[in-house]
Amino acid sequence: MKNSTIASGATVALLFSIVGPAQFAPSAFADTSSSAAAASKTIGCSSRGAKGNATIYDWGPGSPTGGEKKVTLKAKDTRADGRRVGIRFYTKHSGADWKAWKWRYNKSGKGDTKTWHTSVLDYQGIHGIKVRVATFNGKKLIKSCTDTVNPSG
Repeated sequence: MKNSTIASGATVALLFSIVGPAQFAPSAFADTSSSAAAASKTIGCSSRGAKGNATIYDWGPGSPTGGEKKVTLKAKDTRADGRRVGIRFYTKHSGADWKAWKWRYNKSGKGDTKTWHTSVLDYQGIHGIKVRVATFNGKKLIKSCTDTVNPSG
C-alpha cells in the first residue's frame, strides 16, 4: 500500500494487484451504473497501439465521494510494434491538484490485456478521476490519450 499526503493534509492510499490476461470487452468504455447496483463509472481511451480503461465503483451521482473506492484498470496492446502499453490513474481531491498514481505496464505484446485491481482511499472525497493510456519505447512515452470525469458527469 502506498500512502500520500496531499496539500490539504488528506491521506490517500492506492492498492494494486495484477491478474493475468483478460478479455477486453467492446462495451468496456460504457457507463456501468444501474439502479439495482451501486453506481460505477468507466472511463477510457485508445491511442495508436494502446487501449485502456479504468472503472471506479460506488462513485458518481448519488454516491458518497469519500472513503475507499475499488478501481479496476485494463491496458491492451493493439499493435505488434515492440512497444509496451502503460496506464496511469489519477484522482482529484476537492480544490486540489491531480494526484498521479504509478504507471502500470503491459509488456506482453499485441492482443494481450492486463488487468489490475486496486483501491483508492480518500476520506475527504474524490472529486474527479482521470485515466491516461500510452505507448512507450523503453522509458520514452510515444503517444497517449486521456479521459476525465467528475462525479456529476
